[in-house]
Amino acid sequence: MPTARPRRGLPAVLGAALSAALTAAALLTAAAPASASGTQTIAAAADAGVFSGQPTTNWGSSTTARIDHSSSVDRPWYVRFPAPVVPAGERIVEAHLRFTTKALSAGYSAAPAIEVTGTSTGWSESTLTYANRPAASGTVSGTAAPAVVGATSDVLLRGYGGGPLSLVVQASDSGSAHVFSREDSGGRGPVLVVKTAKAGVQPDLSPASGSWLGWYLSGNADLRTTSEGAYGRQADAFRRYYSLSQSGTWPSAADTAIATADSGRRVLFASASSKCFGTCPTSVNGRALPAPGLVVTTAGPDFNGSYYTPQQISSGALDPAIDAQAARIKASGIRFVLDLMPEVDTVTEKMDDTTPVAAYGGLTLRDWWETTYPAAFRHWVDRLKAQGVTGVTFAVDYAGFRSDDTVYTRTYPGDAYVSWIAWDPYDFRCTKGGVKPTWSTFYTKLENGLLGTGAKTKSYGLFETGVGPGTAGSACRVAWINGMAEAAAALPKIKAVLYFNRASADYNLDSDPAVRSAWISEIKSPYFNQPHS
Repeated sequence: MPTARPRRGLPAVLGAALSAALTAAALLTAAAPASASGTQTIAAAADAGVFSGQPTTNWGSSTTARIDHSSSVDRPWYVRFPAPVVPAGERIVEAHLRFTTKALSAGYSAAPAIEVTGTSTGWSESTLTYANRPAASGTVSGTAAPAVVGATSDVLLRGYGGGPLSLVVQASDSGSAHVFSREDSGGRGPVLVVKTAKAGVQPDLSPASGSWLGWYLSGNADLRTTSEGAYGRQADAFRRYYSLSQSGTWPSAADTAIATADSGRRVLFASASSKCFGTCPTSVNGRALPAPGLVVTTAGPDFNGSYYTPQQISSGALDPAIDAQAARIKASGIRFVLDLMPEVDTVTEKMDDTTPVAAYGGLTLRDWWETTYPAAFRHWVDRLKAQGVTGVTFAVDYAGFRSDDTVYTRTYPGDAYVSWIAWDPYDFRCTKGGVKPTWSTFYTKLENGLLGTGAKTKSYGLFETGVGPGTAGSACRVAWINGMAEAAAALPKIKAVLYFNRASADYNLDSDPAVRSAWISEIKSPYFNQPHS
């Protein structure tokens, strides 16, 4: 969407409110982040020490291994483990290599300090020698101080996320020691200790429990410097609006900086419209682009303009623009959620739906646009992936206000193409009975099977939301804001709540001190403060 969006007057969402709000006690129960975890101790599947002084000798069957290193001697130890079992929905949060020192070598007073590095798993315990040993490689690493003889060394492994693991254990100082190998009959061989816990961030970039809380600021302002300090917390997510006409320019450097700051805690939710922002380009990277196929004049100020049509996109005519965008996404190096051609229900709401047109296959303009939309969405996704884009999680985003559900059933791209289903519910005049009724109407449709059974397994998101005062004034808005966490907990598939904090709109959070105070209080709710990974 444009970075400066005038207020939209969407039709009122139809339907009755759902059940009464949760009690405060119930909310506190629902808000507690999942904390279940498990620890696995995994015995080595293979190990062998190797020695530079005897480069072709194999010691794979020995009950001990020696670790030593100097300018003239090198004795690393190779250890391999099978993959741990990581329960669905969990991730590895901690991994340790543990082994026991048997004795010091003659002439040494201290066991060595240890450096552990990942290496190839493609070696055999019975044939490994110094001459054919694999080099240290990969991202797994760890260190440990010298161990007391007979004590267990514990090495925290950084960079291990699962799968079969091969390690090379080397001395990093002048110490030398013997350690028990996996063949030791006393059960003192090396083990991999893995702790798993509920993932803070799921593969689709949703939180494991609760909901991300974020907001959009006019002009794509940096919320780190413009509002986080004032609101007393960091955002989980931030919203950006772009166009296919801007291909190759986003994510911007600012987007990347925000998304990577603070260990990557802020998830970018980007939107790409087929509407031209500014002048429609005629080419990109020397490749021609067609003129936009339709000028929309009936969808309101935010949506009127020149559009590339779904048919132009699915035909491949816009592939040069999609390819340029793919290159930019890969160069950014960030993962983010991307919705394509958002709010099709708003764009087509007032298109002609009475006059069949031969150029549209005998369909009305609205029918033609909506029925060709899924193929365009799928082509866009397929083309990005074909160009090597792997870090994007795709979303379909609706306004969610239309009473004719046909617009949703015939524009849904399909379960294989989306991980998020989003809608943009507003209570512009504070007349919908509160935040939960505002959010729940489309949620209930989805849960009742509007888009099929598979769609009910997706993460749901509110990619825009807001409340205006209407005639009720400040009190209604304060009550609405104060109910946000409770409403989200009652609608638990909503995994992202993004407030559209437009400076010029009456649903702006900062123009009314009472509303701002309610917001600052509400966003501290445990339900909106989930762990990140």
